[in-house]
Amino acid sequence: MSSLQELLYEAQKTNSAQTYTQIARMYFNGQGTPRDLGNALIYFKKAADLGSVDAQVCTGIMYYKGQGTAVNHKIAKQYWQMAADRGSVEAMRRLGWMCYKGEYGFWASKGKAFEFWMKASKLGDAESQNYVGTSYMSDEWGEEKNYRKAAFWFMCSYQNRNASD
Repeated sequence: MSSLQELLYEAQKTNSAQTYTQIARMYFNGQGTPRDLGNALIYFKKAADLGSVDAQVCTGIMYYKGQGTAVNHKIAKQYWQMAADRGSVEAMRRLGWMCYKGEYGFWASKGKAFEFWMKASKLGDAESQNYVGTSYMSDEWGEEKNYRKAAFWFMCSYQNRNASD
């Protein structure tokens, strides 16, 4: 593993999203340096702006939770939307929760949340599959009750969770 100083030097030379993400994780976790959420956010943003989906998700989380910055759901949504547009199931799941809760820029919409979770479910996200299954168990989410579909999505969720063990 490279030292923080080596990575900072490499980042200056290469402007690499991967290197910026490594630096951000070192600051975030306090590996080889004191934990510094402000610097972690700076480097996650650099990587995110260079197109790193992982960094886009992490930047969104930091803004959503107020880690190294003030809570800002608008910016969190922007970064998660970028990541979701590039196929991140975690970003889709998180946007679904923003819809469900009616957070920044979304009316509280269980139907819109279901749409995000269904997209992530079709890409194999076990948590989203569980949410979709739950939505079919109750018609309050904008989907008609359908126990067969609920069972299908619960089984998918179960299989995907066990496959990752």
